[in-house]
Amino acid sequence: VLSAGARGRKEYAITPEGKAELRTWMADTAPVYTRRSDMLLRVFFLNTLPDEDARTYLATVRDAASTQLSLLNTIGDGITSEDAVARNGRIALDYGLRLAELQRDWAAWAISQI
Repeated sequence: VLSAGARGRKEYAITPEGKAELRTWMADTAPVYTRRSDMLLRVFFLNTLPDEDARTYLATVRDAASTQLSLLNTIGDGITSEDAVARNGRIALDYGLRLAELQRDWAAWAISQI
């Protein structure tokens, strides 16, 4: 811990050993791309529900994605710095925004299919 603020905020710094480990992880460890989705598993079994309940479920998915999209937009509005950390944060945030938008639009489409 580098310092602690009045409200208990702690500032940390990475050690040289930690930075070396981070570089190894970034460069030499393949990312895991497999995703398990409880939501999609439920979609697969929507046929076990009456159509109205299936549409209600999909509307819940759509609304959750819309809420996530609003939250992420609010976070993005708060990023004002222009340093590399902020740049990378905006890049990661854009992934989340696109994913939430895709989920929202997909759920709206899926509702129309039932």
